[in-house]
Amino acid sequence: PVEVGLLVLAAALAARWSFGRAALAVLLGASYCAAYVAFVAPAELPTAFEGERIRISARVLEVERAPPGAGRLVQRVTVGQVQFEAAGHRTTGRLLLGAYEPTSLKVGETWTLTVRLRRPRGLMNWGGFDYTSWALAERIVATGSIVDVASARRTVSSEGGRGVTESLRGFFARHVEPGDGHALLVALALGDRGAMDAPLRALLRDTGTSHLFVVSGLHVGILLAAALGLMAVVGVVLPIRAAIAAMFVCGYAVVVGMGLPVQRALASALLVLGALMVARQLSLPRLFAAAVLAVCCLNPLATLLASFWMSF
Repeated sequence: PVEVGLLVLAAALAARWSFGRAALAVLLGASYCAAYVAFVAPAELPTAFEGERIRISARVLEVERAPPGAGRLVQRVTVGQVQFEAAGHRTTGRLLLGAYEPTSLKVGETWTLTVRLRRPRGLMNWGGFDYTSWALAERIVATGSIVDVASARRTVSSEGGRGVTESLRGFFARHVEPGDGHALLVALALGDRGAMDAPLRALLRDTGTSHLFVVSGLHVGILLAAALGLMAVVGVVLPIRAAIAAMFVCGYAVVVGMGLPVQRALASALLVLGALMVARQLSLPRLFAAAVLAVCCLNPLATLLASFWMSF
């Protein structure tokens, strides 16, 4: 709540509000953040589940090859919509799992898995990476491993936005030759770096270009500019161009997953497109403040991440 309160205070001072109005804004911001943590943020993993072999049903959100130096780890898997079979417990948070054997998990599918979990834990070293806060902001309620890959069973195939992602991935697989080019294209278009092998990852890391393959404002901005430019060439009037581009960008955000970088870019893009649709001119400070407010309303815990402060 402290970070959100300070952000609201800064916005209030920038708008030249009186002290009373600014204090009320800070109180409302802190109260909203506290209510979000109490009623919206996922609850912690029950202590009774820690360290035990548990059968769960979950939807696969991300599958990524283990990075070099990860030992026996083969894949990293992120799952959501988790249902614990034993106690009937559900969580709106996500689980970050490691697989020490190759799996056939695909994004968008629902699987029944046997896992061993624990609550996220990090180091308390001053100035170091705060893993616990990062997990909280990313809605990760537990980490662990898939302990019995042979017993995993797929119950639902890909559907919805993730099904579209799998269709696009299949399109690239059919029309682009396997290799580094295919892996880079999938990463640029969908933000999926799972097809990258260890040498390619090392090359991107050494050249400082790894961040280009994480779907963020760069991808949303390029897509938005291309959509607006193409419709301008065709001769579509500006308000209709903005409305169509807004739907296009929202669809893209759903397909690639509503991660925090995508949320920030989408909020900013929709504010600009909204101003174009109603033919209003917004000052840059007001637009900037509105984007910050929109992201904080979507997830106040985003203020715990360094990427939030680097974006704004």
